[in-house]
Amino acid sequence: MTLVVAEARDGEVWIVADTAITDPLAGTRERINTPKILRLSRDSMVAFAGNPGLAKRVINSVLSVPPGKSVMQMLLKGHIENEHLDFAYAYLDGGRAKLIRVSGGKAVPVPTLHIGSLRSDDSNTFAMVMLSTMLHQRCTH
Repeated sequence: MTLVVAEARDGEVWIVADTAITDPLAGTRERINTPKILRLSRDSMVAFAGNPGLAKRVINSVLSVPPGKSVMQMLLKGHIENEHLDFAYAYLDGGRAKLIRVSGGKAVPVPTLHIGSLRSDDSNTFAMVMLSTMLHQRCTH
């Protein structure tokens, strides 16, 4: 399973994701890697957890749309139509970093997020360390 973790702080957004593809029906991870974080424009990016083919279709539909609420609504529509497809959407709004979690039938602004799986196997170790670091920093500052 994919794990994406992200945080918006001090006008910046950090997103970390694995690149392996999991076939839930076969129970195996393909050896072909796929980028799961994509730059949409100079001021926006998106990451996904779920089927890469479906994600690509949804993401391609927002490429010509200016960053902001319209993209968020289009990602939400794509998520609702494919409930196992989640997105982390980040964009700059007047110099302020916005981070949106598109999952569970909603698009919610958040300071920190994860989508996908939090299994503790070797493929997710780096992302889990990043998530725990971000959560620790968020709780202690």
